[in-house]
Amino acid sequence: MAVPSGILTRLSVILRRCYHVRRHSNGIFTCGVSIAQLPKNKAIQFRIDQLKGLLYSEGKIVTIKTDIDADIEQLGIKMKKGAFLKNTRLRTRGIHIVFDNENNGLVIDEHVLKLDDTKVIFGGQFSFDPNNKAYKVLIKAENQQFASLRNLLNTHIESKLKDIEVDQPMDATATFSGWLQYPDTPTVHVHFKVPKAN
Repeated sequence: MAVPSGILTRLSVILRRCYHVRRHSNGIFTCGVSIAQLPKNKAIQFRIDQLKGLLYSEGKIVTIKTDIDADIEQLGIKMKKGAFLKNTRLRTRGIHIVFDNENNGLVIDEHVLKLDDTKVIFGGQFSFDPNNKAYKVLIKAENQQFASLRNLLNTHIESKLKDIEVDQPMDATATFSGWLQYPDTPTVHVHFKVPKAN
């Protein structure tokens, strides 16, 4: 099947930003990606070790189902507030991503990710419509240590929680929403819940 030009354009932009592309003896490539807009307080850096799966299209809808192994150096949406997931290992299997080239949207279905040793459920919606560049990301975790959950937040929020210690595992839900344009400060809501003991 032919892949719509819109998705090819977006992929080519990402590939042009790759650095340290290296082919290993087993034929597998690794690729580092750095996307920085320092005047706009944005810096996204990660290295992809494995990316494999299926890509198929139907009309203007492109669906990707993929396995990903990557090292995240930082996800900085508003750098003066600190970056998310600094120096974090990401691993997921069978994550489902849908591009809608007619409505300029991207949806990541809720799926299990492993961030270092912490399992979370991740999902998101992103609009690239020039008149509505909104996004919303959801992260949920169950039965995890508070310290592990705190480390997933940006350094600004993490520092505000550094003096809080909780021994009992807990559930957490975090939502991040905002606009994919400058200037924007994301709205972050984080809820922690300690399950009742049996």
